[in-house]
Amino acid sequence: MPTAPEVESPPEGDVPTAAEVEIPEFSDERTEIRSDDFGMQPTQAEIENPAPVPSHPPVPLSRPPVFHGQGSAAPPLSRAGGSAPWSVVLREVMDRFRREAPVFVVGGALLIVVRVLLAFAAGFLALSVDPGAARQVIQGVSTLAFLIVVGFLFLGLVAVALDAVDGRVTSIRRLFSQVRRLPAFLLQLVVLLALPLLGYGAVVGVGYVSFGGMPSAEVFAPFWEQWGWAVATAFCLGVVVYVWVFGRLSFMPFFLVDDPTVTALGAARRSILSTRGKNLLVLSAVAISLGILLLGVLALLVGLFAAVPAVVLLFAILYRAHGRRT
Repeated sequence: MPTAPEVESPPEGDVPTAAEVEIPEFSDERTEIRSDDFGMQPTQAEIENPAPVPSHPPVPLSRPPVFHGQGSAAPPLSRAGGSAPWSVVLREVMDRFRREAPVFVVGGALLIVVRVLLAFAAGFLALSVDPGAARQVIQGVSTLAFLIVVGFLFLGLVAVALDAVDGRVTSIRRLFSQVRRLPAFLLQLVVLLALPLLGYGAVVGVGYVSFGGMPSAEVFAPFWEQWGWAVATAFCLGVVVYVWVFGRLSFMPFFLVDDPTVTALGAARRSILSTRGKNLLVLSAVAISLGILLLGVLALLVGLFAAVPAVVLLFAILYRAHGRRT
């Protein structure tokens, strides 16, 4: 009977014992759980060997601009389209006024203080020297300085007018559709016009208190005639602040300097910066300066009523510009 073949057993030396079996050791890179995968604290290995920093900067995520009233990239809320609520308009006005208008506030205050000091100087000189000669000299210097300042301010108004009539308003119906924005415009204009008027009244009030009451006619003979100039000064300062607050044009250092912080001026800005636009602006400024001189003479002769047509014209220009902007 055949028997099963004998199984050959291996020699004793070929079978490794348990002590001789080597268990492979895995490196930390394979067995370690990364902490950033689970939001845990960094491990000791990560602290000792931090990950390399990429050489190129990270690409920022695209996001819509935040209109918080700071920076040139943030357009004003009143230009977002439609008629902005009064609260939004006031918030925009006060924000820009707080950030940018102090230059014009200080300039306007200095102009007012100089005019009042000149008036006081005329009063003191009138008490000691020839009243007529002293009054004429002081009035001439004050009027000349005032006309120079107002002439530069009207340069900005010419640019605003060019910006307002650049072809956007193409029909009467379109022009009358802007009437719904009149309340917000009036509110802004009243607020901005009230500031220099209050400053003028405060300075004059201090002068009254210093003299111990109302000044006599000998000291301030032309004072009531100057109220026409006071209203005109307040109006021009209000126009400048209004234009500056709403970013119509750059007034620093000159009107023709292209300021990158002023945005959304469109074709009017490009036409103003062109050669033809500059020539037109200069000619218009000369014509308006002559008109200011004529209005000044009329205002001295007739009084405040002579400035009413100019005020109406400036109001129409501003309202038209504001209506197309908002």
